[in-house]
Amino acid sequence: MARRARQSTTRRELVSNQILEQSAALFAERGVSGTSLQEVADALQISRTALYHYIGGKDELLATLVRGITQETAAALEQLAADESTAPLERLRLAIVDMVVRIASSPSRFRLLLMSESELDEKTATEHRRARRRTLEALERIVAAGVDAGALRPADQRTAAFALLGMCNWVAWWYRPDRDEQPPERVAETIAEIALAGLRAGDGRAATNGDAVGHALQLLREDLTLLERAVGARRAGAA
Repeated sequence: MARRARQSTTRRELVSNQILEQSAALFAERGVSGTSLQEVADALQISRTALYHYIGGKDELLATLVRGITQETAAALEQLAADESTAPLERLRLAIVDMVVRIASSPSRFRLLLMSESELDEKTATEHRRARRRTLEALERIVAAGVDAGALRPADQRTAAFALLGMCNWVAWWYRPDRDEQPPERVAETIAEIALAGLRAGDGRAATNGDAVGHALQLLREDLTLLERAVGARRAGAA
């Protein structure tokens, strides 16, 4: 009996995740208002009645997608920010890897989040904004800890946090799990290496305190440009 219950729970989780993935892809492609639940059901090859067995409606579906992205990311970064047993530089690396893996594992969900903010109901929009602030503040604390420990350049923590978030978020627009040869974990490690190279103290590209922020951001821009060119060249070669 217990085994049957576990199998039922597992099946429900699998189907629910398939619904979320397909909905995110359709919402990102056509917009939330431009996608009907019938189209979601058709894409999954199930009836609309069966779809309602797992969700209560489109607003509930969108809210679930948003919470799954923003709140889980915020919680993970807050846990890292509070983990004083881990070296600051390693905490920053883990934070970047965590964010990129989440985005690269389901880029359509993240693109949906960026494109559908205006269509969120007030409750979901408020939760979303709060989770975004939590994520930014946690990343700021991680950067500040690295600067205080002398592991990172003396950069403005808010500016650096925004630069890192932008670098991670961009993954949703160029990475495709079904086509890219590199798994999300490898992509995440590469981006973390690039980011840390631009912020790490004493790596041979030192800047004075006065221009540390601008220099760090310039290095991040240069590294991101190189990464985009590499991705573009690889795709051109595969075409």
